[in-house]
Amino acid sequence: MGNFTNSLVEGATAPLANWAIESIKERLEKVEKSPGLSSHESAVLQHKFVPDAGQEEKLVALGGLDDVLAELEEQVVHPMIYAKELSAYSNLLSPASGLLLYGPTGTGKSSIVRMLAYNLRNSGFALLNIPAGLVQQKYIGEGEKMVEAVFSVARMLAPCMIFIDEVDAVCADRESSHSNSATLKSALLTAWDGLSAVDADGQRNPILFIGATNRKEAIDPAFLRRFTVQKHVGLPDLQQREDILRLCLEKTRVATTFDFRRLASSMDGLSGSLIKDSCRDAAVQATRGVLFGAVNDFDHKQMDETLAEEKKEVARRSAMRKAVEDALYALPPLTVEDFFARGTLVQPSASELASQSGPVSKHDWPIFKIAWAVVVLLLSLVLRSNYRTSTARQSTMRVVPNRAGASVAM
Repeated sequence: MGNFTNSLVEGATAPLANWAIESIKERLEKVEKSPGLSSHESAVLQHKFVPDAGQEEKLVALGGLDDVLAELEEQVVHPMIYAKELSAYSNLLSPASGLLLYGPTGTGKSSIVRMLAYNLRNSGFALLNIPAGLVQQKYIGEGEKMVEAVFSVARMLAPCMIFIDEVDAVCADRESSHSNSATLKSALLTAWDGLSAVDADGQRNPILFIGATNRKEAIDPAFLRRFTVQKHVGLPDLQQREDILRLCLEKTRVATTFDFRRLASSMDGLSGSLIKDSCRDAAVQATRGVLFGAVNDFDHKQMDETLAEEKKEVARRSAMRKAVEDALYALPPLTVEDFFARGTLVQPSASELASQSGPVSKHDWPIFKIAWAVVVLLLSLVLRSNYRTSTARQSTMRVVPNRAGASVAM
């Protein structure tokens, strides 16, 4: 599996072929200049993502995801690039129509999508990064038109990928949704069926719908069925956390005795994003006061007063930058003790802890149903007991006349 991962990352960081970027740009220009382009389709095109020539992705945020990357290349990337060759062998090897990445927040799901975009760029794939709010319009019927526009533009740009982050906001359970929202989801399901495009030569160009979420249990089963490839992106283990630390501190001066394993052991339960935040906080704490001190200690009298005002300002800024650079260079390298002494280890929030615990398994639902039935039974018994007490009290009351002749309940 390691070979798959290496080739996938190398494909993402390889220089972009000129013919591939030109092919993507030509398709975009052709679609944007279409005379029959609607306003909704124009709004969708504003969210296109095309890597520029020579632009490279470092993929630092993907440290510790070797297994996920290897599986994605085998199940998603290769079938999309070699669709014609694989379909000649078997129609069961057709490209996936949907990819769902789910797991705790901060584990690199969006970065994986960005990596896929860079990896498939040499094959001419474009990417539409659609925010969930774009298809959720406040006016009735506008959301359905926007969904239709998204898939219409994707067919015109094919081969293409559609990415919606926090896809649970769009694909939530229809039974608990408003009627207008349910109509929008039905339109999305209808547009998703048979998602592909046929070019002038009769060849099918694949279109991949990608969703990312940390609430898989909230997605409607009909949408889950259409996500033919579902990958869990979990929290990193000890070795993966060490790899992430090495990548984050790659360009930072650290002590020769820096113990990455010890620091990774203390970060159990942290996602890759939180580990990066901890490294950033440690670096900020180490440089705190250095910039302020270097600027205040700068001696303005050293400037040449014979220079013109503009040249004097340029020389002053250059000298101040040199003073700040010297002050930073004089700082000692980071050590593991700096992370603990300064208290820079970021802790996960309550919502992140809840998402890390995972969704409730379907096998646990009978327990919840039994507990709910017991609660309802106890409430009914209490209400029935109160009703019987009240009825018995009323039946024991006696009516006697008072001196004035009126009846009084006793």
